[in-house]
Amino acid sequence: MWALPVCAQQVIEFTSAGTIACDDLRYEDYDVIVTGATVTIDCTHRFNSLLVRGGGVVTHSAALEEGLELIVAEDVTITQGSSINVSGTGYPAGTGPGAGRDGVNGANGGGGAYAGGGGDGSDTNALGGETYGSIKEPDQLGSGGGNGTPNGGGAGGGRLRLDVGGYLENFGNIRADGGSPRNSRGGGGSGGSIWITAEGLSGVGSITANGASWSDGCCGAGAGGGGRIALYVDDDSFDGRVQAYGGAAWNNLGHGGCGTIYTRSAQKPDGELYIANGTANNMGTEFAVPTEIEGDVVV
Repeated sequence: MWALPVCAQQVIEFTSAGTIACDDLRYEDYDVIVTGATVTIDCTHRFNSLLVRGGGVVTHSAALEEGLELIVAEDVTITQGSSINVSGTGYPAGTGPGAGRDGVNGANGGGGAYAGGGGDGSDTNALGGETYGSIKEPDQLGSGGGNGTPNGGGAGGGRLRLDVGGYLENFGNIRADGGSPRNSRGGGGSGGSIWITAEGLSGVGSITANGASWSDGCCGAGAGGGGRIALYVDDDSFDGRVQAYGGAAWNNLGHGGCGTIYTRSAQKPDGELYIANGTANNMGTEFAVPTEIEGDVVV
C-alpha cells in the first residue's frame, strides 16, 4: 500500500488486504486503487476516483447496517475479474426485518426475504420471511435465512450505495447476493441492496442481488428472496447482466420470490421496474405489489 502526491491530487493503492473503517478519513478525496487485494470499506467515504483491478475486491464488514456508501467525484472502474462484492454481509442467519423462521426438531429453516419473499421450509413453523424496503431508494441489508437443525442459515446480502459524478465502467462484478446456508437444512439468505447514481454506466460485467439457493443436494429448506437494485444514470450503455432473482429450492420446494430492479436514464426518463426470475419456473413466493412507480413495470 502506498500514497503518492500527484500535483494537488493524492493517490492510494492497496496491493494487500486493508480496511477503511467508518471513522478513518485518511483517504478522503483520494484517487483510490485496489489491485489484487480485498479491501473492506465501511460506512460513507468520499473519493476522487476508484479503480478496482487485477482481481481486487471491495466489500464491507458483515452485519454493518450502514453498509458501504461511496461518493466518487469522477469515475469508478471495475476491470474484468474484479468486483465490489457485499454478498453475504447482511443480517446473519435468523435475523433482519425479513428473517426466515428457524426449523425445529430436525426440520429445515425458511428463506430470508427482502424484495422477494423467502421460501418456506418444509417444517410448517419455518416460514419464509416477509418483504420490506423501498423500490426506488433501496438502502437496507438483506435478511438471513432461518436456521435448520443442526445447520445454520445463510446471511443476507449487504448494502451498497454508489454516487458517481462521472462514469461507472463495470467489466467485472457488482454483487449483493444472499449468503448460502451452511448446510442442507438452513434457509438461504436474501439478496441485499444496490443503489447507483452516475453520469453514465457502461461495460459488460454484472450487477446482481440474487437470493441464495439450496445447498448440498437435499432437504426442504427455503431459498432466499431476491434483493433490490436501483440504477439512475444519464447515459446508459451497459451491456452486461442485471439480476435480482429469487433463489431456487430443492425439489421445487420453497423457492424465493423475485427481487426488484428499478432503472431510470435519459433513454427511459419515466423509469422502468423489472420483476423477473429468468427461466426459473415455480418461483411462487409472493412479493409486495409496487405502489410507488410512475413508469413502466416489466414482469
